[in-house]
Amino acid sequence: MNTQKIFLSFIVPVYNVEEYLGECLDSLVNQDVSHDEYEIICIDDGSTDKSGEILDLYAEKYTNIVVVHKENGGVSSARNYGIDIAKGKYIWFVDSDDFVRENCLRELKRLSIENYDILNFGGYAFDQELNAEEKELLKNNRLKANKTYWGYSTFRVYKKSIILENEIKFNNRIIYGEDEMFNNDVIEHSERTFLLDHTNYLYRKNPNSAMNNLLVFENQIKRLESVILSMVILKNGIESGKYKSGFAKEFLQARYELVQYCFKRLSIKIAAKYFKEMKTTGLFNLTKLEGLNLPGEYTLKKIYLIQHFKIWKRAYYKKTRSRLKKLLPAPIVRIIKKVLKITD
Repeated sequence: MNTQKIFLSFIVPVYNVEEYLGECLDSLVNQDVSHDEYEIICIDDGSTDKSGEILDLYAEKYTNIVVVHKENGGVSSARNYGIDIAKGKYIWFVDSDDFVRENCLRELKRLSIENYDILNFGGYAFDQELNAEEKELLKNNRLKANKTYWGYSTFRVYKKSIILENEIKFNNRIIYGEDEMFNNDVIEHSERTFLLDHTNYLYRKNPNSAMNNLLVFENQIKRLESVILSMVILKNGIESGKYKSGFAKEFLQARYELVQYCFKRLSIKIAAKYFKEMKTTGLFNLTKLEGLNLPGEYTLKKIYLIQHFKIWKRAYYKKTRSRLKKLLPAPIVRIIKKVLKITD
C-alpha cells in the first residue's frame, strides 16, 4: 500500500465480539474510495473467542486491513496503540460491535482537503439489529441522528497531527468517559471544525458493553472513580493554564452534574469515602471559579442525601417493602421513615 495516498486510518479495538465483528468490518471495506486510500487498523486486545481468527481471515482478503494481536489492556490501550502506528492524515475510531454507513468516505476525503482539525457527524443508536425501516433510511442516507456527537470519539474524525503534536492519548486510568477526556484535549488544540448533516455512525446498544453494565455495583464504583479522576485532571489543567479555551470549564461543569448521578445509589458509608477524596483533591475549592456554578461540599452532600432517600422511598413503597424491613436494622428503617415522612 502506498502510504502517501492514505488519507484516513480506521482504528478498531476488538475484544470478544465475534457475533458483530463481521458486520463492522464489512461496513469499513464497503466504501466509495479505493482501498489504497485508507487503512483499517484492528487491535485484537487479547480476545478469547474467535474474534482474532475472524480478523486474520479479513486481513488475508483485504490488503488495507492491518491486524495487531496484543495482551488485554483495555480500549484506551488499544486505541493508543492504533494512534502510534496509523499512517493516515485523519483518524476515525470505530468500536467493533458498531458499524459505519457504507459509502461515506468520499465525502470525508473531499472535506479532508479543506484541512479541518475535526469533522463531526451524527450517530444513531439502535437495539441489537436495525429494523427494515431503519435499514431503508440508512441506505438512502435519510436516517436521522439520535445521538449527540459531543461525548463520543467515534462520532468524529480527527486530524492526526493535532493528536501527535500535542501528545494526546486516551487515559488508561479512566475506565468510563475516556472519550470525553480525549475529546476535551483535542478540542483544546483545534481551530477549524466542521459538522456534517449526516448519520455516519451506527451505535449498537450491546447489553454486554461496559456502558450497559453500569447497574453492576463494581462498575458503578469504577464509573464514579473515573469521573472524579477526570474532574481532578480538568481542575489541575484549568488552574495551571493548560486549558485556556473555556471548553474545559464547560466539561468540568458537566462532570459535577454526572458525579451527582453516580453518588445517589451508593450507601452513605461508601459515598462518604468518595466525598473525602473529592475534598482531599481540592474539588470543593472551585466554587468561585469564574464562569462556573459548581456546588460546594455541603450542597453536593445535600443533593446526594435527597436523591439517595428518594430511591429508598421508591423501594419502600414497592412490593419489597416487607423485605427491606427484614434486611435493614430497625433504627435505619425508623430514620428513613422519619426523613421521608412515611407512615404505615
